[in-house]
Amino acid sequence: MTKKLLLINIFLSQTIILIVALVLKKLLVNDISLQTIFTLNLSLPNFIVLGLGSSALLLLQLLFHKYLPQEKLFDEINSILLEKFPLPVLALIFFGSAIVEELLFRGIVQNILGIWLASLLFSLIHVRYLKKIYILIEVYLMGLILGFSYHLTLSLWIPILSHFTINFVTAFLIKKGYIKMENKMENKIENS
Repeated sequence: MTKKLLLINIFLSQTIILIVALVLKKLLVNDISLQTIFTLNLSLPNFIVLGLGSSALLLLQLLFHKYLPQEKLFDEINSILLEKFPLPVLALIFFGSAIVEELLFRGIVQNILGIWLASLLFSLIHVRYLKKIYILIEVYLMGLILGFSYHLTLSLWIPILSHFTINFVTAFLIKKGYIKMENKMENKIENS
């Protein structure tokens, strides 16, 4: 997959998610304005939730990478993304994705269906993980943490920043070699 094709794929998928969020907001959550959803509240309790939520996400990520077989956590698209783009470009991709996904799943869906179902839908929207049960479980647990951080703060910026932070820190750790992300099946074929 080329860089251009990957960027087009990311742009289109995030645009679709944004359109779905705006349509659902208009149809089902019309009593809450986007301005209210995106209000930035810089209170100490919100910073504490941001720190605890981001730490919990990072701990979850590290535990999965430490205790589960790497081939169960391998995702080809993530591998290509990390291989083809430098950290500053990844930061832009991750920040845009965090805004769009958190608007849909925390700002809209969670207000309609609650934390548990919003987290389930959040994990299912990552369709490429449906055959990768460990990654799917990890994404569901991340959705719960993000959902509870929104519930506790009523500030969408808290899960957005946590979502961005976990994606960026994980990418940084993988690029620097602190977390190994390799496809063991691919290695077996190459070594044959």
